[in-house]
Amino acid sequence: MNASDSNKVENAVLPVFGFGLWNTISGYISLESDFNTIKGASYAHVGETPGLGARIATTEIQDRYKGKKIFEGNDLVSVVMQKGEGMDYSGDAHKVDGMSGATLTAKGVNNMLKEYFNCYKKYLEANKTTNQQASL
Repeated sequence: MNASDSNKVENAVLPVFGFGLWNTISGYISLESDFNTIKGASYAHVGETPGLGARIATTEIQDRYKGKKIFEGNDLVSVVMQKGEGMDYSGDAHKVDGMSGATLTAKGVNNMLKEYFNCYKKYLEANKTTNQQASL
């Protein structure tokens, strides 16, 4: 919490769980105090393909989520890892560059994030509103 305002949350860390190509994927998504901007992502996997889907556990891939947005206005839209790799999505708040050869792992991550953000939707919306009011 902010020392000057006990109602304002500085950031939130949300656990997420899902399925990749071969087994489970888990992780944490950290959100900025606006409850919209991704501050960081951390993923782990049980058995994704080495050099392909297993790359979700690397800083290179996880850093692609930083600064992305999960809301568009008041609509929760999540973020989506795109198919293929090497594209510049810096101008799109909801798209993340993909991983070559790991389409099913990316789909698993996309499904996992969408599902869990929807599970947290009421919490996110309530805190987004509370933090906006606390900032005024």
